[in-house]
Amino acid sequence: MNRRDLLNGALALSAGATLLPSAVLAQADDTTAGTVAGIVSNDRDLDTLASLLIAADLVDALQGAGPFTVFAPVNAAFEALGEATIADLTAEENQDRLRRLLQHHVVPQRIEAAGLNAGTSLETLAGTTIEITDEDTLLIGDAELLRPDITCPNGVVHKIGSVLQPPEET
Repeated sequence: MNRRDLLNGALALSAGATLLPSAVLAQADDTTAGTVAGIVSNDRDLDTLASLLIAADLVDALQGAGPFTVFAPVNAAFEALGEATIADLTAEENQDRLRRLLQHHVVPQRIEAAGLNAGTSLETLAGTTIEITDEDTLLIGDAELLRPDITCPNGVVHKIGSVLQPPEET
């Protein structure tokens, strides 16, 4: 599968389509079962994230031993970015930027919701930091925690309502 097919799948999802291209689904096979990658690839509300993880070549990493905590933006979070932004992120020349954005959503340790305390800073796989705050509702960065604690042997996935933006690289 080429990047153009992945881009078309991600764009279709951000436009509200309900089906992934069959070639994308074929890549999320039984090898992802029991992993955070499997949780993402099998949850229809995370289709766009699944497509982008494939485009960024991060699925294998998230199938590893872990542990991982994934703050997983739902499809609507990516839709809010707009088609032009998704197209830009998935352009071949921006693969490093896409990888950094997605790695900013992954913490290399298992942190269930009970451990997400206001005032906590979490270091991500991108080498960036996510701040946990509690202002009427628990926020991961600036994203609302929608569904916590989807667990598996190599980690935990928390669905969030926004795409977290990593700080600019210096």
